[in-house]
Amino acid sequence: MAMIMERPTGVGKVYRGDKQIATVSYTLTIGLASLNDVQGQITVIDGEWDFDADNLLTLHLKDKRWFDFVPLDASGRPPSRMYQVRPAVGGRGLFAMAKTWGRGF
Repeated sequence: MAMIMERPTGVGKVYRGDKQIATVSYTLTIGLASLNDVQGQITVIDGEWDFDADNLLTLHLKDKRWFDFVPLDASGRPPSRMYQVRPAVGGRGLFAMAKTWGRGF
């Protein structure tokens, strides 16, 4: 990651599909190259914490953006409550969800 555009931090929710599975604190680094140029770390505060690196998960950031990611155990040995994260192959990267009638934020 050459040039950094933004470093969002906060507390967000992790979803597997439509199901919320955890509350996490996050620190992300977003590069200028694209919204798929994201890396960072999450720490599970509450909920499920034994994430499978093969699963596509979505982090809902406090600013209403979402980030599709796969978790990487920081130690390399699961289980852990702290994970490095990277964009999911085939995921949407970092994006803002459009408001839909009846299902606003």
